[in-house]
Amino acid sequence: MTSPTPPSGKARPGRGLRLVLGILWLGAVAAITLTAGRAPRFGAPVIPSLCLFCGDRGAADAVLNVVLFLPLGLVLGPSRAVRFSLLAGFLVSGAIETAQLSLPGRNPALGDLVWNTTGAGIGAAASLALGRWLAGAVPARARAVAVGLPVLYLLLAGWMAVPRGTDARYFGQWTPDLGFMAQYRGDLLSAEIDGEPVPRGAFPPAHPRPVVEEGVRLEVVVTKGLPTRSISPILSVYDEHQQEILLLGAQREDLVWRLRDRGNALAFDFREVRVRDALAPVPVGETMRLEAERRDGSLCLRVDDAQWCRLGFAPPGTWRYLMNLEGASPAFRAALNVGWMVTLYFLVGVLGGSLASTLLLGAFSLGAAALVVAATPLVAGGWLGWTGLLVGIALGALMRPVVRTLVGIRHSGVA
Repeated sequence: MTSPTPPSGKARPGRGLRLVLGILWLGAVAAITLTAGRAPRFGAPVIPSLCLFCGDRGAADAVLNVVLFLPLGLVLGPSRAVRFSLLAGFLVSGAIETAQLSLPGRNPALGDLVWNTTGAGIGAAASLALGRWLAGAVPARARAVAVGLPVLYLLLAGWMAVPRGTDARYFGQWTPDLGFMAQYRGDLLSAEIDGEPVPRGAFPPAHPRPVVEEGVRLEVVVTKGLPTRSISPILSVYDEHQQEILLLGAQREDLVWRLRDRGNALAFDFREVRVRDALAPVPVGETMRLEAERRDGSLCLRVDDAQWCRLGFAPPGTWRYLMNLEGASPAFRAALNVGWMVTLYFLVGVLGGSLASTLLLGAFSLGAAALVVAATPLVAGGWLGWTGLLVGIALGALMRPVVRTLVGIRHSGVA
């Protein structure tokens, strides 16, 4: 078995590759973090935030900040100790947060610094582990990690997809003008949840909080308005703390459904279900009946006589907990679905070993993902996103020599 440690006095292989990747990463991070945003109103001063999980999507931002600095740890890990990568992550992130003090629309935060630094440390630890595992025969525990991580992730995503309301009183909102979303331009004529009328305001004391955890049936009658470029709620329910519970709305000709779940309660982004062009057959100004029914984990949406069932949240689309991207095109969303699955299963191909072993791990990964779908509120979804699983494993196997070089291995070991 070869050792990932180079002879004394010699630089690790792949130094040039890591340098190029490091420069590319630094340029990408600068483009993402050092671009001015929308200027604050009235020239308000930028005050750094001291929170670790900031805002309604604080957990999603924390994870994204960890992921953003993983590459720094990966390129530094083979030649430096984890503590050096932590220091580098701290210094780079600190420089970015300091620079953001003078950038309009940017809000430096302690949480960004902490999670960026954490990401660099995790990347370095992962690089060192890969160096040990790929230096010779890949140990069984390494393959178990490669297959187990996506399974654990999908189980967590499925657990977070369980609907969850709040204990506060609910308020019904008919075509509301919320300020941060477009207002629907049609007239809502009637609205019911589980057969009970939805008020314009606080729900009555007898029914202060319609149950959403076990299931919900929503029916509305509305005159179709002109399409809007962003999501416009036709009917929404918020609680007294201004937390969204459910929303039935439109974007262009799409019908959009959102229901609060455990992921939202943990400060991850909203996931949404949409039916593309569902409203297109109905002329503007005509009355239409919209229904949304969720029972036993299955969602059906209806527009008059048209119906779409078995809708929900598929594993390829679980990236939406981190960034929903409601304005993205269907093609871009489909590409992200495939790319997300490639990312989740790339390591399976890298650590697969022989062709037979890689094929076996691929079959096991596909079967495990199917079991997760059967055991959680996740749905199977379309076939296109699932191709990312196979592409990720194949790409990982093809890129194994590059990964070996990246983590500083000079000679090939036994697969």
